[in-house]
Amino acid sequence: MKDKTIISKIIEIALVFFILMWTVAGSFPTGWIYDLTAGRGTQTGQKPDASVSLIRREGDIKVACTHQVPVTVTGDTLVPCPLMKVRDRDEVGVHTYRPVRRRARTDKHYLVRTYETMPYPIPFMVKLMKPASHNQYHLIRLEDGSYLGVYFDDYLKLQKWFKSKIDLPVGYVRRSDQAERKMLKKMKADYNVNTDYILDMYNEDKVNHPEDTIIRYIFFLIFSIAAVWGFRRLRTIYEQKHKQSDPE
Repeated sequence: MKDKTIISKIIEIALVFFILMWTVAGSFPTGWIYDLTAGRGTQTGQKPDASVSLIRREGDIKVACTHQVPVTVTGDTLVPCPLMKVRDRDEVGVHTYRPVRRRARTDKHYLVRTYETMPYPIPFMVKLMKPASHNQYHLIRLEDGSYLGVYFDDYLKLQKWFKSKIDLPVGYVRRSDQAERKMLKKMKADYNVNTDYILDMYNEDKVNHPEDTIIRYIFFLIFSIAAVWGFRRLRTIYEQKHKQSDPE
């Protein structure tokens, strides 16, 4: 009985640790919270209204960039790219913290970069370890079979779980910068993508890192309590059924 209790505690600790890494440090989506009040219109990150043009083929990309008109794109094929960009620009730089230990006398430092690169092709484990501080770039296939580099809030790709086509918000086509162009050139051998342009659909002013961290800890507490309660409830049900099946 004592051994079962120890094993149960280990499982509970593992559950809480996994939830911590997913919600606070990992890829748990919080962008949808900020977009609840984004509304419909022509600004970056909003739901497109009737005046927003739809990019259908490669020829539309340069026109949209030249005239700087609000555009959007839909598609059924989304390809992850080996590049991520920070969600909150104010988070970029060196950060200092003191470890929560009795004898910790020295501060620790970590660096948040504007861009984080990944190996290409992207290994499975790397996909699981995406940090909470960054959104990932993607390629989306257009109606003519060509691809366009796009940057948006990561939570939007969860649409693939519920429907075949992904609907994306308003954005503006701009020239790709050095890091983006380097990434697109890596992928050009496998995909017919124009390396000169990026459709940017992410509102960089919507996320505040300290507030986002608080939101993540709130979800961590909610999910941890629910997970531990659910595990204990299942264990109780199993033990009761096991006792009933044992001969007296």
